[in-house]
Amino acid sequence: MTTRKEILLVGESRELATLASRIKAVGYDPLLVKDANDMKRQLSRGLTGMVIMDIDRLEEPVSLIREMVFLFRGVPVIALTGRTATHEAREVIQAGAADLLLLPITEESLNSILSRYLDQFFDPELGKGRRLITGDEGMKRLLAQVVRVAKTKATVLIQGESGTGKELIARYLHQSSDRRDGPFVAVNCAALPENLLESELFGHVKGAFTGASTDH
Repeated sequence: MTTRKEILLVGESRELATLASRIKAVGYDPLLVKDANDMKRQLSRGLTGMVIMDIDRLEEPVSLIREMVFLFRGVPVIALTGRTATHEAREVIQAGAADLLLLPITEESLNSILSRYLDQFFDPELGKGRRLITGDEGMKRLLAQVVRVAKTKATVLIQGESGTGKELIARYLHQSSDRRDGPFVAVNCAALPENLLESELFGHVKGAFTGASTDH
């Protein structure tokens, strides 16, 4: 089951316009915006399933990716570039981008990105009392294990390759526990600066450090 959401393409370029047409042809809803301000306005609507940013056309793209990952957790940001500098790729991924696409984009790489980040077997009502449904025997055993551990206070580590549904399982675990009425908070730790990691995960009080204007 797939949640149909917009794919936000950010930047003004012929390549993005062409990519939007290709995305629409395979059944998704592309939306072209020209700059970071337009992107933030669209993200605030809560209808975006993925962001593809042309980092060659935007100012300070690494800082922008870091900000987007922090403000709009759960929306994968895909960086698009025509350059192949290794240090740029590393900075983009460290900032929190889910993936990096090099121009020209092949059909194989586009399909891989769409299936990895949008076509996961997902019930859009998960978290509102609905169940995740599967016919796969291995998945059934995994979900049964999740339900068992949800009844405990154990700390759970979920491992798997990118795109295999780790956050989906985490949400199912939360929904199956007695903490289901509380918030589920997803944090991309790789996108947090080292000096802010402890504060983001465990909180702080007002005045604990420069810039801590409120309790968190």
